[in-house]
Amino acid sequence: SGRAACIASAVDLSEFDFTILPQHKGGLLGSVKLQTYGVGEIAKMMRLDFTVEKDDQILNDLFDLHYYKQNVIYTTPKNCLRYPGVFYTIPYNPPFVKEVLLAYLAAFDGHKEVFLIGYNLDSNIGQSDWASQLERVISTYSSTKFFHVGYESQLDSNWKNYANFSHLSHREFIT
Repeated sequence: SGRAACIASAVDLSEFDFTILPQHKGGLLGSVKLQTYGVGEIAKMMRLDFTVEKDDQILNDLFDLHYYKQNVIYTTPKNCLRYPGVFYTIPYNPPFVKEVLLAYLAAFDGHKEVFLIGYNLDSNIGQSDWASQLERVISTYSSTKFFHVGYESQLDSNWKNYANFSHLSHREFIT
């Protein structure tokens, strides 16, 4: 369907239970089905289509759970060499935090609509410049429409400067 949901953190879990997304059938003939992208912590909570993880401990946990057998896990070349034939390298390996890599991969994979869940200013995302990294992805993939899902007060105001960016409340996303 050309649509993806990127789940960076569980900060909004009490407002919207994103763990139900894998059961969503996608409407008539799957025309609005979403592919899901998430980090390793989210992968422990639900089945994702694509996982991005760089942390060695979380990768070990996913490996022990055999998560890689039915799911694609992207990581660094170093981790791919350590686990040959198990993980996939991040295309072009841009210097982004893993939460931003989710949006990058969704756009890189050709999705025309990307829903950003858990990308709140209150989110505990690795580096302080993650919002500007995400802005680079939004500006680079101008033919992809990015939607911030959550409270409008929790999004970076610079993202609003792009024609391919919009905001949706949790209720608007659900409907």
